[in-house]
Amino acid sequence: QYHSSQSLHINHTTKNSMSEREKRKVVNHAHKHAGRPFIDVPLFHFIFKPVAFLIAPIWRAFCMIRWALARPLHRRLLPKFVPKRLSHITIGELVFAIPWLVVFFLSYQATFTEKETEKSGTVATLPLVVVFLTANKSNSLISFLLGVPFERMVQWHYLWAVLSLITAAFHYYVAYAFGDDRRRRILVGHEDEYNDDHRNLGSSGDGSDSIHSLEGTNPDFFKFSFDGDENTTGTIFFLALLLLTVPNLLSVLRRWFFEGFYHIHIILVIVLSIFGMMHGAEVIAYVFIWWVLDLLIRYMLMAGLLYPHKASIRSLPADVIEISFPKPANFDYHPGQFIQIAVPKLSMSQFHPFSLSSSPHQGVVTIHIRVLGNWTKKLSELAKKTVFP
Repeated sequence: QYHSSQSLHINHTTKNSMSEREKRKVVNHAHKHAGRPFIDVPLFHFIFKPVAFLIAPIWRAFCMIRWALARPLHRRLLPKFVPKRLSHITIGELVFAIPWLVVFFLSYQATFTEKETEKSGTVATLPLVVVFLTANKSNSLISFLLGVPFERMVQWHYLWAVLSLITAAFHYYVAYAFGDDRRRRILVGHEDEYNDDHRNLGSSGDGSDSIHSLEGTNPDFFKFSFDGDENTTGTIFFLALLLLTVPNLLSVLRRWFFEGFYHIHIILVIVLSIFGMMHGAEVIAYVFIWWVLDLLIRYMLMAGLLYPHKASIRSLPADVIEISFPKPANFDYHPGQFIQIAVPKLSMSQFHPFSLSSSPHQGVVTIHIRVLGNWTKKLSELAKKTVFP
């Protein structure tokens, strides 16, 4: 139902076991098929498809430059005998970790050294931007610019989500413990003098910090959390982020309760975005719109309107399933790409990625699936019963 676009040379960049000659062949083959620009970003692909013949040379040059720059980053840092979770770490992933550490340091400094509520809040919005950008499966700007396939961005999506929770907690703490006015009073040098542009953290008094903050006349963390519109929206935002992040780290929840997990995840993202913008993090609006656009393109345009809704399925020997459907004229792909499919009789919301086993010039698109997990076992049982839409 859904055609994911990750180009051939991207998928092969992680295969470090290839020889230099084989890698050159892969690059040349990928560039040979780069006549359909932006195929790894469907939104751009649909927009620029009418003028593809004009953009193709620029796109081909861009792919070559991207490959040349990204290729050294795919070298592994650790030998193969180390544990699996560590053996795949590459130079590129180490480079990706540097911004994570920088943002953590800036947040820590703004919270515990400078005690600046507004600054800590500004820093706390940075991880959210990366979280939204790494959540895009097809129309990913990170994948487009750096050539990183979305399956390699999943772990970074989690890590930046954790950092977002940490920086939000720092912001929460500094707002409750110090507020903005304390810092401004220190800068001015008078306890009774305020700057006109100070930020009101609560609804108490005549513009000073909430009386329920730690330095207020009536400290109360719960009352502070819901004292005024700004504190209330910030608290709801933090709770939504907490509910998004913590269960996401428990893979058993995603595996056994995927349907509920997925729908709750979407709802919490919407809640987080709305209350985050109400709290003052306007930058969320831009990445939220891009995330929603990605969902609309994948589920409504590609899966709902453009691509096939019916396919034939059959069970093959050695626990293999074959799915096939006639190739539509608008179904563009390169050798080595994968698609994500959903089988409504199993689940409407579970889209699983599988490599295409057919060639782009063939009239029938085929996928061969090995039975391994719970979903593929259910698919195998379905394949033995009937041919389904």
